[in-house]
Amino acid sequence: MSRVVLILLLAGGAYFFYSQKSITFMDGAHEHSLITPAAVKDEVEHHMATRFICDGRQYCSEMTSREEAEFFLLHCPDTRMDGDHDGIPCENDSRW
Repeated sequence: MSRVVLILLLAGGAYFFYSQKSITFMDGAHEHSLITPAAVKDEVEHHMATRFICDGRQYCSEMTSREEAEFFLLHCPDTRMDGDHDGIPCENDSRW
């Protein structure tokens, strides 16, 4: 019974450790931070959310960049920028 509890505690600790957004460790006198994919995704979404606003635009011709079109496709209702529904907006737009 004590082995099961120990294994569960170790598994829970490992999950907690790896689920953090960044991991810091010491190598002698130097501190290193590893950025996890979840942290990168959160930072990109935060940057996009603070830069663009859903304002009713729906079409590729109304966008000023691929990044803006991606934001609108993910966050805004009633967009008309992904005809083949593959998650990539404005694929045939030659501006970018």
